[in-house]
Amino acid sequence: MPSKTVLVVDASILIDLYKADVLDKIKLLPYQMEMADFVWHEVIYPDPAELETLGLSPTVFSEEEIDEIALLQATCKGLSAADCSNIILAKKLSRKKRVVFLGVHDSALFREAKRQGVACKDGLDLLDELVVAKAIDLGLAHECLPHLGRGRPEVVMSRTTELIEKWRKNR
Repeated sequence: MPSKTVLVVDASILIDLYKADVLDKIKLLPYQMEMADFVWHEVIYPDPAELETLGLSPTVFSEEEIDEIALLQATCKGLSAADCSNIILAKKLSRKKRVVFLGVHDSALFREAKRQGVACKDGLDLLDELVVAKAIDLGLAHECLPHLGRGRPEVVMSRTTELIEKWRKNR
């Protein structure tokens, strides 16, 4: 039986949640957050002390896992070592826990994670979960949409419209 759901967080999603001023609310969702040390060293803001208040600390890799990261990076053009470390960490944790991979604001990372069988969530998914959990109100959620809606404009517009309709209906 899998234990608590894990979010493997990428720098891009942390920065977007921080800019949207809802990063501190993420701890209200029922996730155990994990971050690869490759990503930890990439984050300039939010400050590492702020990340620690969310329960985050860098996950260090073994030599064998670093070799896996290097091999994946060599075969996946356009992905950084940090991107590849996210995938390797998610796969490692999925052997023990149910994993939700959070790092999809990078389209190349999203595609490769999916190809590797890693489930993904983006900022809009988390924003929806925050509204449903009543961790934020509709006004703040609406303000966050421009920060968390990434991708092709027609897809983002469609998803944000669906979310707004859902939130209004379920008030």
